[in-house]
Amino acid sequence: AYFSLDQAIMGDDVLSAYTSPLLVDLLDAAVRQVEHPKHAGQTIYSQAEREGGSWRIMKPLYLNSGAYSFTAFAGVPAMELRFTEERAYPFVNTPLDSASRLQEVLGGRLGVTGRSLGELVGEMVLRLAHDHILPLRITSYAQTVLQFSAQLNKHSAELQSR
Repeated sequence: AYFSLDQAIMGDDVLSAYTSPLLVDLLDAAVRQVEHPKHAGQTIYSQAEREGGSWRIMKPLYLNSGAYSFTAFAGVPAMELRFTEERAYPFVNTPLDSASRLQEVLGGRLGVTGRSLGELVGEMVLRLAHDHILPLRITSYAQTVLQFSAQLNKHSAELQSR
C-alpha cells in the first residue's frame, strides 16, 4: 500500500482520506483507534459521527492526487490523507507557507495534529504488516465497478449514438 502525505496538515478539524476501495476497511478500523487532534478523549471516528457521519472521511482517489497513479498504473492500493478545516489554509503554495505560519493558524496544535496523523498511518501499516489476514476488502472493487457501470448505463443511448 502507498500512503501519500503531501498535504497532510492543512488544518486540524476534519480528516479526509482519498482512498482506493481496497483500503476502506483498513481505514475504518484505524480511525476508531486514533484520538482526534482537536477533541481530546474522542477518536477521529467518534468525532466524525458527531458531525454527520464517518462516511464523510472516505472519498475516492481523484485524478490529480499523488497517490492515484500507484493504484491506476501499478495496481498498488493507495490513500491520500489530509487534515483540513472548514476554511482553507490560505498560504499553501505561496512564499508565506511555513511551519511557523501553519503552527500559528492551528493555534499551536501542529505537533498534536502531526502525531494523530502519524498514529493513524502507523496503525494501518502495522495492520498490513502483522495481521495474519490482510484487512483488504476485495469485494469493494466489485461494488465500485457496479456503481460506475450503473452511472454509465444511464448514458448508454448517448454513448451508443456517438
